[in-house]
Amino acid sequence: MTPPNTARAALAAWLEHLAHERRPSPRTVRAYGDNVTAYLNFMERHRGEAQSVADLGAVTGAELRAYLAFRRGGSLSQDGEGLSSRSLSQSLSSIRAFHRYLDHRLDTPNAAIGLVRGPRIKVGAPRPVTEDQAHGLIAELGLDPDRDDWEVVRDQAVLTLLWGCGLRISEALSLLRKDAPLAEILRITGKGGKTRIVPVLDAVRAGIEAYVAVLPFALTPDEPLFRAKRGGPLSPRHVQATMQT
Repeated sequence: MTPPNTARAALAAWLEHLAHERRPSPRTVRAYGDNVTAYLNFMERHRGEAQSVADLGAVTGAELRAYLAFRRGGSLSQDGEGLSSRSLSQSLSSIRAFHRYLDHRLDTPNAAIGLVRGPRIKVGAPRPVTEDQAHGLIAELGLDPDRDDWEVVRDQAVLTLLWGCGLRISEALSLLRKDAPLAEILRITGKGGKTRIVPVLDAVRAGIEAYVAVLPFALTPDEPLFRAKRGGPLSPRHVQATMQT
């Protein structure tokens, strides 16, 4: 099959890749498509012509920042209001994911895209994650082509564990290889040395079993269960970044 050479054809190919290989929810694919379509619309007007894949490889950091400022100003919204910082950050995330696809699948890298920083998001009081939000976040992990398949399964297992058992990140990462497969309950020692008993959902056990099945490293029973890309223990910072993506 001939690789796409126009930006619009590349977008269609990327969305097809997401839908059939990564398999997120249709709503997630639609959101990514809407975000990147708005970006391409801006670039075509900004540059005065339809864009090729090669053109996207030459997008500068200044042009991307101009696009974000354009969206902040509300020029594309029906009510004339600009995007919130969180929505703008999600839009930038979609654009970066699209450019990673262009780099990995169409040999069109663009280092400038990764250097553009998103808006600062005000940190409010912690809010519980709904079941729908949790499922959406777990499904979206498969969108990132920078993660190997086993890393996607690992991150899905970690997030399922956090949500399904109500664990802190440090508690989830304290699990050892000998703890898997999980029993029907977990005995967790939290802050202050207090121990609590946590029931384990079937979905959590299934997620851990799927991760162990694809784990590429041989671990001793007393080593941390969750491993980083190169085999060391997975860091809390990685999990925090995954949850904020």
